[in-house]
Amino acid sequence: MWKYFLIICLILVFVWLLFISCGESDEVVGSKNDTLEDLTSSEPAILADGISTAIIVATVLDSGGNHRAGLPVHFSTTLGSINELEYTDMDGKAYATLQSAASENDVIATVTATVLDTMHMIPKTAANKLAISIAVKGMKSLPGRKFDLKKSIAFGDNSASIQVKFLGVTFSGEISETTIPADGISTCKLKVTIKETTSKKAIADAEISVAATHGTVVNNIKTDNQGIAQTTITAATIEIVDSIYIEYGHLFRDTLYINYEKP
Repeated sequence: MWKYFLIICLILVFVWLLFISCGESDEVVGSKNDTLEDLTSSEPAILADGISTAIIVATVLDSGGNHRAGLPVHFSTTLGSINELEYTDMDGKAYATLQSAASENDVIATVTATVLDTMHMIPKTAANKLAISIAVKGMKSLPGRKFDLKKSIAFGDNSASIQVKFLGVTFSGEISETTIPADGISTCKLKVTIKETTSKKAIADAEISVAATHGTVVNNIKTDNQGIAQTTITAATIEIVDSIYIEYGHLFRDTLYINYEKP
């Protein structure tokens, strides 16, 4: 009797431990609720669309390990853009926003933080060393990915650098019909696809600007979870070749053409 009772108790304990361990697993990023936040398992990366950003933090300590407030920190990047000068707060931290460059291919940006001499605003000399660390603090999540921010940390005396990957973007547009009647009511479909170039992962919630020279079309559309955005173009009432302009980010532009012919 007691033997069976003991076995049942052990089984219940095992099930409880299994439940607890599953509850502690890292959440996969990419949900609608993800914003700028600390993310958690590959090296940090942002889209190379010219508009995506990451928060960079530099922490400054003196020789005694104390946080140094009010010190100027110069930020620089080999690609994209970043706030050039920020001051450390009471916790010895200075924050800057890194904005990606636009590229169809994956590229690497080297981001550097350097403590400046307060009086002369030049890099501190080796004789006046301060310990500095630089890291990616947060970024917008990407569907189906995990990021390990610990892989982005670097340390140095007065200056430190990290690398941040910008994920290349593929952008394409197509229309369902190249010729429709110039009657003011005929339509065709516009389809825009945006994906990561290397992984082929869809880029969701990407905002695309649309314009037509003569026809009628909504000016803004957004990609779905498949990286696809669609809308309808309505013909003009004159016989002419119309230009349809689509744009995403700071580099990705395309022009499509529709012929409006006599009904």
